[in-house]
Amino acid sequence: MDIDGGFADLLLWAFLLAMTQSLASIVIEGWRRTGEHPLDELLRAIALIHQEELPAIREALEQIANRGEDGE
Repeated sequence: MDIDGGFADLLLWAFLLAMTQSLASIVIEGWRRTGEHPLDELLRAIALIHQEELPAIREALEQIANRGEDGE
């Protein structure tokens, strides 16, 4: 693509936008039919992973805060 932008660039961007809108409409239609988001399982898995990691993150932050209070 050239920096100035030409008709071919405009057509490419229009095509990419149309493809994105088409994919989004397919995902939304699937979600409406099932009542569940297509990425629901993935989002739940990510949430569970982060819940397991939160205590370790909290401990690390407390250690950092304690080091700052000690003047180290």
